[in-house]
Amino acid sequence: MESQIERGGAIVGSPDDAIAAIERMQEMSGGFGGLLGMAHEWTSWEKTKRSYELFARYVAPKFQGQLGRISESQEYVSGHRTTIFGPNAAAIGKAFIDGGVQLPAPMLERMQRGNT
Repeated sequence: MESQIERGGAIVGSPDDAIAAIERMQEMSGGFGGLLGMAHEWTSWEKTKRSYELFARYVAPKFQGQLGRISESQEYVSGHRTTIFGPNAAAIGKAFIDGGVQLPAPMLERMQRGNT
């Protein structure tokens, strides 16, 4: 099995390992249109289904162009966190002050963390 993995004949490991292996295959071959998966009955059906689920949720979308917009959105929100969420935090803080209620410590801590 180890020699199969080393020469690229088998993909074994985490979703990140699978992504890296497929990217290596794409680079070595110049690209291809599809990937054929072959399964063996080396483990329980539950573990096999879990493997398929991980592949479908984390590996396949990377190569189907489904993660681009999600990644771009996450990067945008991360980079503009204070301008996106700042007004909401200020309004929540004002509502507490206007109501004469002290901001709960965890909320205050979280709001301060967002400003740094």
